[in-house]
Amino acid sequence: MRRILIDDSIRAIAEEYKIQLEKGQGNYNSPRKKLNALKNDPRLDAKQKMYVELIIDKWDELILLEPPFNGMISEFERIYTSDEVSTMKINSNSQNGGIEFYKKVVDAMRYDYVQETIYKDIVKKLGIRTCVYCNAQYAFSYSLGNDNFINYEIDHWMPKSKYPYLCTSFFNLQPSCPKCNKMKSKRDDMLPFCLFTNNAEDLNPFEFSVDNGSCALFLATNDKEKLRISFKAKDKQLMENMNNLFHITTQYQAHKDIVEELVWKQKIYNHTILDIYRDSFESLGFRKSDFNRFILSNYDMAEDILKRPLSKMMQDIAKQLGIIR
Repeated sequence: MRRILIDDSIRAIAEEYKIQLEKGQGNYNSPRKKLNALKNDPRLDAKQKMYVELIIDKWDELILLEPPFNGMISEFERIYTSDEVSTMKINSNSQNGGIEFYKKVVDAMRYDYVQETIYKDIVKKLGIRTCVYCNAQYAFSYSLGNDNFINYEIDHWMPKSKYPYLCTSFFNLQPSCPKCNKMKSKRDDMLPFCLFTNNAEDLNPFEFSVDNGSCALFLATNDKEKLRISFKAKDKQLMENMNNLFHITTQYQAHKDIVEELVWKQKIYNHTILDIYRDSFESLGFRKSDFNRFILSNYDMAEDILKRPLSKMMQDIAKQLGIIR
């Protein structure tokens, strides 16, 4: 729902991630070691070996590659197209029909180590707790039988089944809820937004609002079903992709009770009452953002949108209604 600007602090996290992936812990088989073993697998044909050799040659660059990845994708597609990679088998003469080539690449790239060991700490450093696509659900889950283990669902902006060489690229990994991850799956024909950008003007591609006419109907009838929540994007195609993949507009109509409470707050918290509360907060040493968070019952700063579900919608509509400023 909000992008992260790639700056020196984010690049430093990416560099740390690369070091952890390269060195590992204990008796660790590094990606380079596993990729070399895969390259020497006699079941691979000449073009498959060439594909793996290119990954080995580009590994350092691949891990820290910044979006949109077009130049790198072009290099690999000179060997195989993404569609060919997703369906290709090795050892196809075997009784079980062969092994999927991309899965062997993903295994050699050590995506398992990223998912199970590295990524949860990286996500914490990035300040992400919610699904980057819908912002309606948390992106983390708990492991059965281990109350202390929290892990994150990871989606690949460019799917690993078609672009396995990007499966551990730092800027291709996007925390998501299981629902959005499943709905996107292997699709690359209509991509959702990329979490990372080099352009500060692209940080907020989406906007929520509540229809003013529907607010009047709600106040006249006290029926929250009259409220209409709007979801828009600067890029029309991006908005269509987000709706087609994740049904954002439809999904958010289920949160009318939250908007109902925001309309209540607009009517109850007039400027006089807000000024009284604000003075009380300041006397206790709290910041303006703390006061807004108290009023909103969610984070009020754009940079905190990925910390709590529904924060994007609540911030946008609260500003529209004049509750926070």
